[in-house]
Formats: sequence, structure tokens, C-alpha cells
Amino acid sequence: MQTHIRASIGFLLGLALAAIAFLLAGAGHGTYVPMIANVSVLAFIPLLGILIAVLGPPFLWAGYFILIPAIVSRVKRTVALALVTIFHLIPPLWLAFSDSAFERALQYQGGILVVHGLALTFAIVCLAYVSSRVNVRS
Repeated sequence: MQTHIRASIGFLLGLALAAIAFLLAGAGHGTYVPMIANVSVLAFIPLLGILIAVLGPPFLWAGYFILIPAIVSRVKRTVALALVTIFHLIPPLWLAFSDSAFERALQYQGGILVVHGLALTFAIVCLAYVSSRVNVRS
């Protein structure tokens, strides 16, 4: 698959993730857990984290879809996929356990949270699929 097609897929998936997370943030009165899930630890960068969390997901996911399939070694590509998965799950789960807004979102916006979780899972699975379809030349 050509690089620009992979980048477009990643960008669109990141855009969908960003839109759902922005909806769940509720103009500052909702939960930020989905935003953290979209950009991982980049959201914790002082001063830039919020900007990255709001505008960064399409570019981050496009970058993943460009860079990870380009890794020649199958083992290194698998490690990269595992790290992406871990870094996009652990920080938001950690935050979810301590965020009272997440508890409210579970009560009142549970369906949208499920949609975000499915979208994030779909993005990771698509990245794994695209990365597995790479023709590796030795």
C-alpha cells in the first residue's frame, strides 16, 4: 500500500478519534480521558499538551501509519505496535480511575465512550493490519 494512502487512512482515523474525544470533553465540563487515549503521553507536555490533545490526533495517527509499516524488521515492527497500544491504553486508564468527570461520563455518555473505545481499537487494529501487509525485502 502506498505511503500517501496509509497516511490518509491514519489521518482520517485520527480525525474521527479527535472529534469523538472533543465531544466527550464537553467544552471543558466533560472527561479528557479519550483525548489522552488519542495522543498518549504527549498530552502531558507542559503548555503544549492541550493543543496536541485537541489538534494532534490526525497527524499522530498519520505518522504511525507512515512510520510503523516502514520498519523493515518484523520484530521491531511488532514491538512498535505493542508500544503504541500500551502507550495509548495505560495513561488514559490511569487517569480514568482518578477522574470524577469520567465517572459522570460513564453514567450519562456511556454510549459515546463505547464508540470512542471501539474507534480506538479499530485504529490500532487497522494499523496492525496495514503493518502486517508490508512487503519486506531482505
